[in-house]
Amino acid sequence: LVKELETFMGRMETWGNKDESDAREKSGGRRIHPPPPPPASGGDNDPSPPEVVAFEKFLVREGSMTGGWTHDDHALFLRLRAQFPRGGSAFFERTACLLPDKTKEDVVQHDAWMKRLETLLDAKRVAIRR
Repeated sequence: LVKELETFMGRMETWGNKDESDAREKSGGRRIHPPPPPPASGGDNDPSPPEVVAFEKFLVREGSMTGGWTHDDHALFLRLRAQFPRGGSAFFERTACLLPDKTKEDVVQHDAWMKRLETLLDAKRVAIRR
């Protein structure tokens, strides 16, 4: 039992320190990846619809399509969101439970971010179809 406990503790320590660069990136705030270069649209003479410009500015500000979360964490978030279509407390608690470095509040904020992204993306699609 002691040996199993030591093995488990070693794994937990390794898991907690799995990647120093990951920790450095997370300490910089919501962004995990450096922001992409500014989009070509958005200038005074730009023919792009304002919805397209708003979506591109949102992505530049947020840094990626994952809202500052790692791709793995965001993918799990999306899978769980599909399992809990109504969202709510059960969704937030389950997601926070499966992502030990995220709190329930982190999940709530990410869900609000995701809803904003979806709204902007839908508006962009409609504007492009016009």
